[in-house]
Amino acid sequence: MPVRVGRVRREMAGVTTLELTPASAFGFVPGQFNMLYMFGLGEVAISLSGDPAEDHRIVHTVRAVGAVSQAITRLRRNDVIGMRGPYGSVLARPR
Repeated sequence: MPVRVGRVRREMAGVTTLELTPASAFGFVPGQFNMLYMFGLGEVAISLSGDPAEDHRIVHTVRAVGAVSQAITRLRRNDVIGMRGPYGSVLARPR
């Protein structure tokens, strides 16, 4: 699904945090990830780094290490990126 970039924070050289604005409420649990797709370039798995209680925004912190992640870190407010997910399950292990 296409999602719009609502906010961009440059954390340091090569590291960017994106706040994406979903069309409807988005739920996830800690430890899950999304597939982020740069149209015409490809996709990468990126962990969700936001608060699961905030279902009105989707937060990812991305480090530029390859062609796709470098393109993601260059996104600006109101740009659109593709997203699939969330994926992965977190299983609690008894101690």
